[in-house]
Amino acid sequence: MKGDFSRQTFDPSKHYSDVLMQQGRVQLDADWNEQQAIHRYRAERGAQDIIGYSGAPAHNPGFEIVLSQDRSTFLIGAGNYYVAGILCENEATVPYGGQPDLLDAPAVREILQRAGTTFGIVYLDVWRRHVTALDDRSMRESALGGPDTTTRVKTIWQVKVLPVKEPQGGFVGCTSFFEEWEKLLAGGKGALDARSRPASSVPNPCILPASAGFRGLENQLYRVEIHRGGVLGDPNNVPTFKWSRDNGTVVTAIEKISGQEVTVRDLGPDELLGFASGQWVELCDDAAELAGAPGQLLQIDNVNRSTRVIKLTSAPSPLASGPAGVEPKRHPKLRRWDSVKDLPAQVPSSNEGFIPLENGVEVKFEPGIYATGDYWLIPARTAINGETGTIEWPFASSQPPFGIRHQYCRIALLRRNQTDNTLTVQDCRKIFPPLTGVGALHVVGTNWLNDDVMPLAQLQQDGLQVTLDGVPSQPTPETPGAPQSVNPGSFIVTLEAPLAPSPDPNAVLPRVNMILNGKITVEKNSIQWKPELAELLKLVEGPPSLRLIRVTLKGAAIWSIQGEDVFYLDGQAFGRPGLRPGSDAAARTDLLFPSGAGVRASDFESWLFVPAQIRPPLPDLDSFNVTPGVVRAGQPVTVVLALNRPSPSGGTAVALAKTVLSGSDPVPTLPQAVTVPEGQTTVSLSTATRADAAGSVSVKATLRGAEKTASLTTRIVSVTITPPAVSLFAGASVQFNANVEGAEDNTVTFTIREGVRGGSIARTAPTRATYTAPREPGQFQVVATSAADPTKSAIARVTVTEKRKDSKEGKDIKEKEVEKVRDKLKDITDTKIRDVHPLSGGGPRPEDLRATTRAQADRGLLAAQDDRGEGQAFIRPDERPPVGEPRGSAKEPTRKRAKRRKKER
Repeated sequence: MKGDFSRQTFDPSKHYSDVLMQQGRVQLDADWNEQQAIHRYRAERGAQDIIGYSGAPAHNPGFEIVLSQDRSTFLIGAGNYYVAGILCENEATVPYGGQPDLLDAPAVREILQRAGTTFGIVYLDVWRRHVTALDDRSMRESALGGPDTTTRVKTIWQVKVLPVKEPQGGFVGCTSFFEEWEKLLAGGKGALDARSRPASSVPNPCILPASAGFRGLENQLYRVEIHRGGVLGDPNNVPTFKWSRDNGTVVTAIEKISGQEVTVRDLGPDELLGFASGQWVELCDDAAELAGAPGQLLQIDNVNRSTRVIKLTSAPSPLASGPAGVEPKRHPKLRRWDSVKDLPAQVPSSNEGFIPLENGVEVKFEPGIYATGDYWLIPARTAINGETGTIEWPFASSQPPFGIRHQYCRIALLRRNQTDNTLTVQDCRKIFPPLTGVGALHVVGTNWLNDDVMPLAQLQQDGLQVTLDGVPSQPTPETPGAPQSVNPGSFIVTLEAPLAPSPDPNAVLPRVNMILNGKITVEKNSIQWKPELAELLKLVEGPPSLRLIRVTLKGAAIWSIQGEDVFYLDGQAFGRPGLRPGSDAAARTDLLFPSGAGVRASDFESWLFVPAQIRPPLPDLDSFNVTPGVVRAGQPVTVVLALNRPSPSGGTAVALAKTVLSGSDPVPTLPQAVTVPEGQTTVSLSTATRADAAGSVSVKATLRGAEKTASLTTRIVSVTITPPAVSLFAGASVQFNANVEGAEDNTVTFTIREGVRGGSIARTAPTRATYTAPREPGQFQVVATSAADPTKSAIARVTVTEKRKDSKEGKDIKEKEVEKVRDKLKDITDTKIRDVHPLSGGGPRPEDLRATTRAQADRGLLAAQDDRGEGQAFIRPDERPPVGEPRGSAKEPTRKRAKRRKKER
């Protein structure tokens, strides 16, 4: 703290609780300040003992980290938070970049990207800043005409982001170990020692006695401050320091920077506490102080008191952009230091490692890490008597820095998505209820005695009832949408039953826990749980022994809203000795009501016993099937139902229900229930399916809430055959193909309805066969029958004709017809020849054209006969052209040529 103080006297190790003023004594600033330090120390220590190192009050929890809409940065929620007992207050939600005491904050994602990390710890950096009238003009009393009086200490909180590397293995959360965080908490480990060394004896009555260690003529408060942080002993990172004999209090406000000239508000009250040529000064503002960064150290060239302009030996860097080179809102300052620039912090080999400052004051740095802003105060008193002429350094060893002391705590954990560079956040704050505001619900009674037997009839009639001293949250006519805080998740009843029944009542068997279903009713402050019938039957199964029932009410899930306060169930009930009612008066564990352990929420736990009865356990459904599951329509099916144990007296009725899934209902006659006779475990029922209905149905069997389901599908079979009709010559063959619909088995059998008289048929594949016609003509039927449903078949009709033979008369008639066609074509050809060759010159010869025309006529006649289906068209071997010769060159039959020549003659 750079104030005009005489000294700082507070020492917590002395355990002082008050500073008492005496009458007629001189009042000193150190006494006043020590009393304030005592109060502050006590308040912070008490807060840490009550709250812990850090935490937020439940009624006004602050500093919640909420991501922005684009998930690139975050907001800081309003409220309070305590760090090391220091109260941090945030009056309104502010964005990360808009914090009042963290200027020019770097972007969140850029911090993680530059570090190449996925995770980042969001933490609070809390420290105290000394504020003077230069920082807050309201401290100055204007009626005094300018002088300042007191100073202030401001709590600075800054929300920062520390990039951390993902630890190897394990879950990454708020409490995970990060080396970067541990290094931050360790901070600097540098230390300083100080002494005043007497000078050699000089017999001169005009100077201070040789016994004086401090030879200054004024009482001073020396300040030694680290200017640039580093590691002592590391030649590449040497820390530097500066010092002031006046605790750095010679300071003035900067109004303008222009080149080497700095215009200031004032030059100090006098030459001793002002600025002069050759002195070293530091230029800084709020941005540097709040960031813990060093200012600019420069030397004064000369001072013009009339214009309040201090000219430096070199031009400084502007503290802000603009014509004045400064930003008034950031309170730019010019502070004088008495050292020559900044000095390297080192341990010289001589003088026992001490570095002389002035007038016998010497300091010694110990190896360690030093941070910018670390400082030590050394009061020096001029020689007046035997107690003065020295420095006040009562320490036997080197001391850590007096300040600035930073306190850190985690409040959130960020995670950056490597794909889209967005952020997710996990809240790491610790919330505590205020001591005077710890309201809670309590259990004031139950309708059963803990650790005692409750008759089964009473449990069935009254259920389990719990009475509270408040009304738990539940829907009401005024607030129908209110949540039901007492529900199966917060009121839990568990039965501990033997894993397997045993005829020996004294046998110690493993137990299994079963959560029982029950109906929960809340009437004002009374809660009732009644078991369902099926659950109650579970209690009485097995050998005659007690069944243990545990009742649990979850304290953190049952609450009551009273005004603006929310009270949770503090249900922890403490045990005490008790006796069971009755003649035996057996000892039991009683519970002390009302419940409560003085905490915000705790669970209520109790147990009781229910006697089991000698009753064989009821059977349950073991299996349920409909076989076959897929049938053709009209085929019967069998419903088979099995129990896991024999049916008791009177039989066991199992309800049946069906649901049509598709098509038509194939089993309209299915009964609504099936009864398993006494002593049996299975029952089967045969039922027919509709022959004209194809569909799928789901059949469900139900016994005491347990269900099993089977399915049934019926299909109508149809058969088609291709070709459906065909004409064949006697002895010819054809292939038939069959297609079966509505059956998984598509195999067919092929038969001839007329038997062997209708020819023969041979199957070549499951749905394919080759039919061979008989030698005799006639009409026949080929039948394809489904193997899956022999009642389904298809018929193909076959017409067999006799193969026609050519007689001698037929041949003569045929040849006469051919000759007539040829004569007509000859007349046409001769006419064409005369038209084309009137002078019989050039081109094809008439004989060639006639030969070509006759060949075409033969082919046309044969084709016409084929189209009429009269006889059989063929060419005898002696009429066929040789291989490789044109068809027109075929030799004409000898007999036909002779007839034509005879006719031509």
